[in-house]
Amino acid sequence: MWAVVGPECTRLVQVLDAAPGKEWARRTTVLCPDLTSFLAALQRGQMDLIVVGGGLQPSALAEAIQLGTRWAPSAPVIVVVDELDSRSALGALRSGADEVVARDAWLPESVPRIIARAEARHDYTRQLQEAAYTDPLTGIPNRRAFLAWTERALLLADRVAKPCLVLLADMDDLRTINTLGGHKAGDEALRLFATALQRSVRASDIAARIGGDEFAITAFGARDADGPVLVSRIRSVLQTQPHAIPIPQDALDLHRLDFAAGWVTYEPSSGVALEALLDAADVHLFADKAVHAARAASVSQ
Repeated sequence: MWAVVGPECTRLVQVLDAAPGKEWARRTTVLCPDLTSFLAALQRGQMDLIVVGGGLQPSALAEAIQLGTRWAPSAPVIVVVDELDSRSALGALRSGADEVVARDAWLPESVPRIIARAEARHDYTRQLQEAAYTDPLTGIPNRRAFLAWTERALLLADRVAKPCLVLLADMDDLRTINTLGGHKAGDEALRLFATALQRSVRASDIAARIGGDEFAITAFGARDADGPVLVSRIRSVLQTQPHAIPIPQDALDLHRLDFAAGWVTYEPSSGVALEALLDAADVHLFADKAVHAARAASVSQ
């Protein structure tokens, strides 16, 4: 599915319709005259290409690009501007666009080449980003990715008046697992936990490893009441997914991975900084860790 964004989206689509090649006829194109309709389209389905421009003001243009890169990271973003100059081009590229073209260059015979350039640049950029923003052990986003993604999510929350849930989670017993089975066992436990988090969140959320045994989730549109549901879902996945942590079989409790969690909600337009949100979630996490420690102590007695 393709999305064309801006007050003049109909004119941009007319150029796409006139472009040569049978592949154009097979596409589904969504016309989004404003950011609200664009966000709704992003939430409905997978995007393969995004074209932004057609009368958007600079601030709205930048926001549309960021929405596209945030909600449809696999889709190349092409920006069509009234006049192509260094300022508009740099602004669009810094916001996350893959290709910037002038309106008078958006022609049927040029569209295939423009899209091919955007796709090639997008693939190359994603390879670089994956190397910089991926935790090498677990394959999920790292702390840098989590912070960048969540900052954008909070800005979007203000724009569309929706909350964000920020959840921190610490694995239980990683040090003991390392002691019993070595770092190979600990690494496997971390990978299993990361997989459970990824399987438990929506495509519009982010689950990341932000430290040794520390993980974080940001769930757009969720609030405090959704925290227990998310925690329960993660535990359910941990219990059902197959695993073989290389530790002695008599350490059965350690084969059942568990974790402590704490979360807070960002309310739209509250102005609370991400660092303050993380500090607040950490307070709740610390309290839950104390509960887990007391439970473990009572079991060992």
